[in-house]
Amino acid sequence: MKNFKNIKEEIFKESYKQKNIFQKDDYIMNVNNGEKGKIIRSGVNYIIALTENNEIFRAWIKDIRKINFVENINKERKNIFFTNGKTETNDTNPS
Repeated sequence: MKNFKNIKEEIFKESYKQKNIFQKDDYIMNVNNGEKGKIIRSGVNYIIALTENNEIFRAWIKDIRKINFVENINKERKNIFFTNGKTETNDTNPS
């Protein structure tokens, strides 16, 4: 008799094979080490992903979870100073 964990794993694997989950350009996180990235390639039972730092990592599908990606709003943050009714911006991200 199969237990619930085995049934859940089989359903998970079948969903992956049918491309219902973990498709290219999905954002994922490896639950073992916390690495986050965007899927660039899928294998039989693993994915290859690219982090924000352009580093590639590989993870088993059983070890990843899909995450919602929100663009980092502080990447191009600008401080705003108000002086005498005028607005001036000071770019804090030197380029």
